[in-house]
Amino acid sequence: MNDAWFDAVRNLDLPEAGRVLKSSPDGAVWRIDAGGSIGLIVLKCERVTAASQRFKIATRTSRLHRHWRGATWLEQHSIPTPTCLALFVGCHGADTVQTLVMTCLDGRTLLEHLRDDDDNVRTQHDIARDAADLCMTLLKAGRFNRDHKPSNLLRTLDGRIHVLDCVAIRPCPVNADDARVRMLASLFIEPHGIGVAPRMTLCMRVIARATETRTERHQLWRDVAERVRNHGSSTPEHSPFPDR
Repeated sequence: MNDAWFDAVRNLDLPEAGRVLKSSPDGAVWRIDAGGSIGLIVLKCERVTAASQRFKIATRTSRLHRHWRGATWLEQHSIPTPTCLALFVGCHGADTVQTLVMTCLDGRTLLEHLRDDDDNVRTQHDIARDAADLCMTLLKAGRFNRDHKPSNLLRTLDGRIHVLDCVAIRPCPVNADDARVRMLASLFIEPHGIGVAPRMTLCMRVIARATETRTERHQLWRDVAERVRNHGSSTPEHSPFPDR
């Protein structure tokens, strides 16, 4: 890793320099201003507390290594995602922490769009269309995202949707129906669990965009609805809005 990156991150006082974007007992995602020529970056930090985690780091199979590989694949296939800049293990107080450094994007997650509910109807329909297109683009390339929830998808000011969390980008058969159902259900489950579920018309717009015939549309609607019902509680374990 370039010494400038290491020095910039090592000398940061995270609570003073940045804002928490997401947090859990296992780690946090920070947006920080590293100053100088580096500017705004995102740090994805995960605590290393078990021997199994250290083994995965040593063999490059940790969650953050998987994120790096997923992001690399997305970029190779022209699917928007923050660029990974550095990955290293260090200490923060008494904790051993693995940290992934990424570019910082300006925009809002799809979950924030649903929560704020301040977009006009045309923009809402554009987002629904683009969310469906992203799913189909992944499937056509033989991949799907096992964690395709709205808090992991960010819409930048130019209208493009970026995949924020790339840990669960997995191979699948091209246009696999099960993978399509899973990703579309994930778009609904998380916001439903916090009381900001998309309107039925937007759900229908997504389904219509992801299908070609009326028969296929009706079947996909039933399959997605069944997966949502079988999911159980949709309330997230950790708040997707730690700053609120």
